[in-house]
Amino acid sequence: LEGFWNDMNEVASWGQQTPENLVFDCDGDPQSTRDAKNLYGMQMSRATYNGTKKLMGKRPLILTRAGFSGVQRYSAVWTGDNVASDEHMLLGVRLVNSLGLAGVPFAGYDVGGFSGEATQALFARWISIGAFSPFFRGHSMVNSRDAEPWAFGEEVEEISRNYINLRYALLPYLYSCFYEASQTGMPVVRSLAIDHAFDANIYKAAYQEEYLFGPSILVAPVESTKELAKVYLPGGHAWYNLHGGTRYEGGQEIIAECPPEKLPLYVAEGAILPMQSSVQYATQAHDGVLHLHLYYGQQDTTFAYYEDDGQSYDYEQGAYYQRTLQYVAQAQQLVLQEATGQFASTFSQVQLYLHGFNMAGKQSIAVNGQAVAVQGQQFRYMDPITKFDPLGPEERDVIENVFMAKFEWLNAKIIVQL
Repeated sequence: LEGFWNDMNEVASWGQQTPENLVFDCDGDPQSTRDAKNLYGMQMSRATYNGTKKLMGKRPLILTRAGFSGVQRYSAVWTGDNVASDEHMLLGVRLVNSLGLAGVPFAGYDVGGFSGEATQALFARWISIGAFSPFFRGHSMVNSRDAEPWAFGEEVEEISRNYINLRYALLPYLYSCFYEASQTGMPVVRSLAIDHAFDANIYKAAYQEEYLFGPSILVAPVESTKELAKVYLPGGHAWYNLHGGTRYEGGQEIIAECPPEKLPLYVAEGAILPMQSSVQYATQAHDGVLHLHLYYGQQDTTFAYYEDDGQSYDYEQGAYYQRTLQYVAQAQQLVLQEATGQFASTFSQVQLYLHGFNMAGKQSIAVNGQAVAVQGQQFRYMDPITKFDPLGPEERDVIENVFMAKFEWLNAKIIVQL
């Protein structure tokens, strides 16, 4: 670990030894090691990153709970040991929101709680929220109960499977958001204050945990003990309930059903969500079909789509696939701009899902001037949960009616006339 010692020596050279302590000269002001100790956490991550890059030639996953400004260049960050409680679950959400604002986009928390034992409802809720965090993992201390989804019974296992599968299906969307973070610093988990800074309602304590996952998915975390929750939908545009597609105008408070299997999730009008077939791990090959979800709206939107090999540094030499996806509301067009970069996309076809569009009487759409058949389809993002309790409530699963069309994922510009 030659790089480690070089970086540590660089830290030491920033100051000078005195009889009392090591003094650092930061911006011209002497500082004690106690004041600057977090620099060591950042430098250890930096050293590990440099060492693994030199020895492996592949991108490492480095994880730390100590750091300093700049640690985001080398490491993911988790919020440290937490407790299995609703309070710590929601606290973790606020911490990750704040880390994003501070320039650390790759952050997360111990899903299920590190110490203590989560209830079935708490674990199910935490899994659903954690699926919409940048860094998603379960973690618990030694000599505590098993914290795998199947350890909490079949119902929790089904709920967990649904949200984990959705997370993997969203990887094209999520990976593109990480690319944006690497280029602009825009966090993956976004405080509502970024896009809705002048909406006074977002600052109310009742909505302080709400956030955007990427540019288009609104997440409203709620306690595991609630089955109804008050949710605020920011103004400026409409929102669609991810569970069933119900459309709501923005700028209002609504009451949302939130049983353990249904985290309140909403998609912004005009949203473009690139997704893939269900896979069991990040590097497993998908079926080659890009599932592109487009939500009707009256405002133009864009999404920066990005791919690379996910492992090497070849993207630095142009081995990437990038294109801008645009929804032009007035013209009712979806425009996929010409792809750039030297990486061959892992997708060959697009399956376009149209949410909220009035397609009455239409049997086709035009793709670069050619008619492509469109058909209605019943759709849900997640499977319904088995009714384990015969005396429990009736089925709460809602199916959305969407329209679907399929065409080639070409590198050239594609204009879809809806």
